[in-house]
Amino acid sequence: MHRVQSPHAQTSIPDEACGPGRTRASASGVSPRLHPPAHVLRSGPIRVDLDRKTVSVSGRRVPLNGMEFRLIKALIEAHGRTLSCHDLILVAWQGRRSADLPTRLLELHLRRLKAKLRTEGHRISAADTVDYYFGEATNPPRLGVVAGRR
Repeated sequence: MHRVQSPHAQTSIPDEACGPGRTRASASGVSPRLHPPAHVLRSGPIRVDLDRKTVSVSGRRVPLNGMEFRLIKALIEAHGRTLSCHDLILVAWQGRRSADLPTRLLELHLRRLKAKLRTEGHRISAADTVDYYFGEATNPPRLGVVAGRR
């Protein structure tokens, strides 16, 4: 009987313990990693998987287009700081066409994003006429604070 030393245990595992369809790692109680750990942003019940480019709210997957995904990612990464319309336009359109773009188009995309987030959509709010933030409505940032500047 040939024995294989488990890298994670002090005991050796006989070949027969592996059995069909099992690896030595799984026989030793150590499951092999098939995928590296995901890069995930969380804010309350909202989960943003950066690797898979998916968003879920309380475990329910939210179908977003690329622009909506970039907006929610930027808002959550801001950690409650306000972001100007200009900043969000740069994020949403990835730096293209930002000079000519009307802010009403950005507002339209933010309204759609809020609707898709359903019960958590209220967390995207206007701090004033040109700034937005993501957080609890009961604790809005001071007006005039743009992307962490005072």
